[in-house]
Amino acid sequence: MYDTLNDNRNIESSVKAGKENGMLINAMLTYALSPVHDDAYFIARTRELVKLGVDFISIKDPTGLLTPERAATLFPAVVSAAAGIPVKLHLHC
Repeated sequence: MYDTLNDNRNIESSVKAGKENGMLINAMLTYALSPVHDDAYFIARTRELVKLGVDFISIKDPTGLLTPERAATLFPAVVSAAAGIPVKLHLHC
């Protein structure tokens, strides 16, 4: 589940319904390249997903913008904020 703008309020009801019906939930953070989308931004979004009780978190890079250099700080930050929830990478390129 994901909201393309990372507004996790938009997936709350879907996460809840899925959990109530025994589903494992893979929630996604859509990667974007802008001054706003720094590590602190993704840490905050990750913490929201943790509070929702998701089972997996994926960093989704639909446009192929994520570089190894950017991933070097992004992934450790998200993994730490995920508090033990597995983190995956989802690519479209």
